[in-house]
Amino acid sequence: MATDLPWRSIEPLPELNGDVAALLATIDDLRQVWDETLTLATSSEVEEARKRSLRRHAIETGIIERLYDLDWGVTEALVAEGLTLDAAHARAA
Repeated sequence: MATDLPWRSIEPLPELNGDVAALLATIDDLRQVWDETLTLATSSEVEEARKRSLRRHAIETGIIERLYDLDWGVTEALVAEGLTLDAAHARAA
């Protein structure tokens, strides 16, 4: 069942209000600093930062899904250091 709709060209979005525009400009500034930082960091530093970020997301996802209950300090330690074999044994005991 086809419906004949009149064709209209797409109109530009209206200008953002001042508060949102300033916030978006800040994000652009942060992105530029991030890009500059990446050019100064070694590949091993970038990889370590990536691993910390992935650990944080995995740990926080588990907390949200109520797989385990950790306080903020333990979460930060696991993100910074990773889950070592010793920590896994201590938790199981």
